Amino acid sequence: METGLGRARGRNMSKGLHAEARFENEDLVFHGRVRDGYLRLAQEEPGRIRIVNAARTPEEIQADVRKIVDEVLNKSI
Repeated sequence: METGLGRARGRNMSKGLHAEARFENEDLVFHGRVRDGYLRLAQEEPGRIRIVNAARTPEEIQADVRKIVDEVLNKSI
């Protein structure tokens, strides 16, 4: 969680968007509650919500997301 939040905050700072980034500006307790909520939803609806490990390189994350999207698109054909 901290890794992804750090990336988002860094991206916002580099683009001068710190003031507009209200979710990224929330503390870790807030983000922990949001994460817990999504993890519960993913457990309840595994066919609809997927978990991606964001504590890896952006390239690895992108590959996982692309694989998931491809799977979903191939199911709908």
